[in-house]
Amino acid sequence: MLARLAPFAVLALAAGCGGKPAPAPTPKGPAPCERVGDHLVGLLTAGMEGAPAEERPTEAIDKLTQLIIELCTRGGWSADAQQCFLTVGPPAEDVATWDKCAGYLTVEQRDELPKAIDAAFGKQRGAGEGEER
Repeated sequence: MLARLAPFAVLALAAGCGGKPAPAPTPKGPAPCERVGDHLVGLLTAGMEGAPAEERPTEAIDKLTQLIIELCTRGGWSADAQQCFLTVGPPAEDVATWDKCAGYLTVEQRDELPKAIDAAFGKQRGAGEGEER
């Protein structure tokens, strides 16, 4: 009986000696900054879902989403900031939470967003700016 178990014992010992530990499983689904980008742009584009495809600015939406993901990732937004931005509602209806979330970002992180948007989409004029009177 022991003779028949010997090959299994050798395999068990060999597997336990010097083998590399199994790699940690890779989490499935989007990374936290991807979720933040998707959520924020989803809020900003709410109501466009039902618009005809030709009226939906898909390229701009994708570009803005990627921009936020990059700023979050490269800029090292804190876990607190990321979690907070995942809880905000539409900007016009949830100003207090948006302000709270912005408070989790450093001054540099907050300043980088409008600069990156201007660089990606061109500087936008404010209301009334540049108009003849």
